[in-house]
Amino acid sequence: MRTWTRWGVALAASAALTAVCGGAQAQNAAGDWRGTLNFNGNATPVRVTLKVKAGDGYEGSWAGPKATVALKEAKVDKGMLTFATATGSYSGRWDKARKAWVGQWSPQFQLTFIPASGAEAPSAPPASAPPPSPPPSLAIPLVLTAVKP
Repeated sequence: MRTWTRWGVALAASAALTAVCGGAQAQNAAGDWRGTLNFNGNATPVRVTLKVKAGDGYEGSWAGPKATVALKEAKVDKGMLTFATATGSYSGRWDKARKAWVGQWSPQFQLTFIPASGAEAPSAPPASAPPPSPPPSLAIPLVLTAVKP
């Protein structure tokens, strides 16, 4: 009878360890990830590469069709993957069923308006005028799935 008890304890401990490690592994964001941004009918493929950074968090890059930029900050906190670049930020949760990070990409737009041809350039605002507030953030759904080797 004691042998069965030992086996039962060992099996229970193994199951608990698998559950703990499996949950931690699901939130390990290190690796190569791909996704597609769909905006105004245009599908833009993106790729995110994350490596564990010494100390805490991740480092990596965001690659679009025209450029690759370094991530400013990347981390997983309470099951939420977040990272930022000079052009936007991402926030997503791990979806165990899809084996993917499911979230939102929030681009940061910088707009410059120039006079239309033939129009006179407007005068500069007074020095005491407050700067204009930035446009509201636009969130675009983005699902990041692992890139297969």
